[in-house]
Amino acid sequence: MLQKKIMKKFLLVAIIALSSISAFGQEQEGENFPNKYSGYLTFNPLTPLDFTLPRYRFGYTQGITEKLRFSVDLGYGSEAITLRRYDVFISDREDYELFEVRPEVYFILNPTSHVNMYLSLEGFYINHTETIFYDYYDLVDTNEQVRYDRADYQRKKYGAHFKFGVFIPFGHANRVGINVFTGVGFRVKENLFTNIQNPVSSNGDFYENDDWFWNPYYRIEGRTLGFNATLGFKLFYKLY
Repeated sequence: MLQKKIMKKFLLVAIIALSSISAFGQEQEGENFPNKYSGYLTFNPLTPLDFTLPRYRFGYTQGITEKLRFSVDLGYGSEAITLRRYDVFISDREDYELFEVRPEVYFILNPTSHVNMYLSLEGFYINHTETIFYDYYDLVDTNEQVRYDRADYQRKKYGAHFKFGVFIPFGHANRVGINVFTGVGFRVKENLFTNIQNPVSSNGDFYENDDWFWNPYYRIEGRTLGFNATLGFKLFYKLY
């Protein structure tokens, strides 16, 4: 009889203890993973300042678990709404327009911290059009150049980056901050020229090539595969 009473008391104490531990564990989980289900609005302040390919890029990032996040960035630029309209150095181009989309999956390395380091995989797709005057392009498969007076140009670029970065919040509420990142990957670029006026073809040695240091994105026709790197930062505002 005494043993049964002791057993009942033991079970009661055990139940109370387990309930307390469970409640404490849930409370600690909320405290230990401060950004677990957080949502962020993001903006890249560097892309509008790119005189060659300016665009405005906004995004949204959502926490899925304590270690996983997902984001989508959308970018758009045109000659009418960006600094491109004021760039006198590229007056040989007009009707510029660019659209891009960038989905990204993050793996958080230190989820218990307010400052989160991460590894991520980012995909990207860019569709870019403009009209170019008095220039030339090289053919991918032959040692040939085509010079023209006017051509409608379209560039499609897609690929992926493997990135490392850090979410760094500022202030007491940790709502505003910066996401700094760098990464490497690959890209596929497809250049298409249409509505070409006065095309003149020759071998690659006929025209003087002054692009010995850097070849512009619009100088190669066709599809090419290459290495791609990324480095930059985004501002973020934590919604919750």
